[in-house]
Amino acid sequence: MATLTVELALPGSEDWTTIGQMREGEREGSMSDNAAEGRQVLRFRVEPDYAVIERSKAGIDYESGIQRGILSTGFELVARLHVGEDYEQMIQTDRMPKPVRIRWRFR
Repeated sequence: MATLTVELALPGSEDWTTIGQMREGEREGSMSDNAAEGRQVLRFRVEPDYAVIERSKAGIDYESGIQRGILSTGFELVARLHVGEDYEQMIQTDRMPKPVRIRWRFR
């Protein structure tokens, strides 16, 4: 069974650190992105044959402890990863002073 690994690029380095992993059947992951075009929520999950990364179209999100609630008018596909594929994106959450590189790896 393949694993989706989420990694963060270490500032000033080409090294990455793992910030999360998931497999099929496990709860989806999410993170906010304060993008130039407005706040977005990225959600990601593992399906039987691939992993999916989606972006909220419009709506709100909230956090309570480790739980995140997302109310959206819909989601658009950012990436569909098959085993062996990666996807990278710059994001800036509300807890980050500047954007960082995030990578999703499906192995």
